[in-house]
Formats: sequence, C-alpha cells, structure tokens
Amino acid sequence: MTEKESAPKTYGIALESLSAAVMEKVVNIYQETVGETDSAKQYKDQLVFGIDDEINALSRNGFTERRLGSTLNSHSKLQIRRSRNNPSAFYFTFNPNLDPRERNDEEKRQAADNIKANFISKVSDYLQGSSMGVEL
Repeated sequence: MTEKESAPKTYGIALESLSAAVMEKVVNIYQETVGETDSAKQYKDQLVFGIDDEINALSRNGFTERRLGSTLNSHSKLQIRRSRNNPSAFYFTFNPNLDPRERNDEEKRQAADNIKANFISKVSDYLQGSSMGVEL
C-alpha cells in the first residue's frame, strides 16, 4: 500500500441495530466463507428465539462468541467484539481456533488468515450496504 492508498474502510454495527435478522445474514455469510457446519445451522435455527444472550453479553462485556466450526476444524468461532476505534460499534470476526499443533503449519495459518479476511470483508460489505453500517 502506498501513502496515497488507504486500507479499505471496515464497517460494524451499533448495538441497537443488532437483530436476529442481522445475525441470520451474518451466519449465512459465515457459512458461505468459512464453511457450512451443523453448529452454524443449529444456531441459525435458534435465532427465531431472539438474540437476548448476545445483546446482554455485548452490553456487559463488549464481546460474545459462538463455536460454529469451519472447514478448518470444529472449534472455530464467530465472534462479535466492541470496536476500539469506535466504542459505540461492534464488529464481527472469525477465530479459526487452530489446534496448537497446527499453529506452526504455515499453510494452515495462511488458509485461516485468508478465510478470516474474506469473512470480515463480506460482513463489512453487507453492513456498509445496509442502513446499519457504522464505520470503524
């Protein structure tokens, strides 16, 4: 990146805009980019009951996560975190949660980094295109 180029803007969401519909879309993006898993499908099915647990955890701790698995392993997580740049906003990220024996495997780490970057980019694009996107 040159001095004139800047990193693409990343978008998150304000807590009051977070809804079951948003979470369902984010889980759809997760499944498209990270991999379809039974855990992700089950979580998506449970969203009809609301997202009170997520809202409470984000309000209290600024963080929540769901172990949804991935093509890398079954311990991967969807995480929502409070932004350091914009404390009124939250962003979605992917934690590959690689096995300690795999963390030194350059190919596995690169695959995890690529999946994470793709997921973050697609969620950011979705939020930017919606009326809910908050620049981080």
